[in-house]
Amino acid sequence: MENAPPNSSSMYRGSKRNVLLAMVVFTVAANFAAQWFETNPSFNQIVTFFTAIGYGFLILLWCSLDSRERNENLGQGFRILLIVFGALALLFYLFKSRGFKKGLVSTGYALLFFLGLVIVGSITIIIFRAFVRT
Repeated sequence: MENAPPNSSSMYRGSKRNVLLAMVVFTVAANFAAQWFETNPSFNQIVTFFTAIGYGFLILLWCSLDSRERNENLGQGFRILLIVFGALALLFYLFKSRGFKKGLVSTGYALLFFLGLVIVGSITIIIFRAFVRT
């Protein structure tokens, strides 16, 4: 990373934070949509499918930015795996890009973030049921 401009790492960190923020917003929107179409199983399945694909794309975007920051190559096949398997492929990427010890720490941070998404989603459902479905 000696040839990189001085602020390139901080640029990627800011972009990665924006992706994490987009995941929070996406979680709110996806939970709102799931609750809205709760009574219609066909639409609910469509919402669930697009939610899974959306998370996959956001995880791919985060991994892409992280790999550029670390001068790693994701590869075309792994990009597809990130979209299809999402969080499971993210765990593999964290260990591959950081080694075992730092990968374990990063996995802990990722699990805390996903727990935060669950909490945000739960709050969204509570608010939806309290105010929209009264």
